[in-house]
Amino acid sequence: MKLKLAQFSTNILFALVMGVFWGTWFALSRSIAVLRAQTFLDIGHATIRNLGVPMSILMPLSLVSAIIVRT
Repeated sequence: MKLKLAQFSTNILFALVMGVFWGTWFALSRSIAVLRAQTFLDIGHATIRNLGVPMSILMPLSLVSAIIVRT
């Protein structure tokens, strides 16, 4: 039961990481042709600032979780 819970937690963590990367790309890719370069850079910088701290926790946590579940 503990293994199943650990695997579930690992899958959720990886889904969150994937959602951040894919969601950001999906949200901007459809309108990249109509955005001015400066607007695109401003959005990119804001996104990096907003996701910097959560992703610096989420990425290592998901990788450590995967290593623990694998062993």
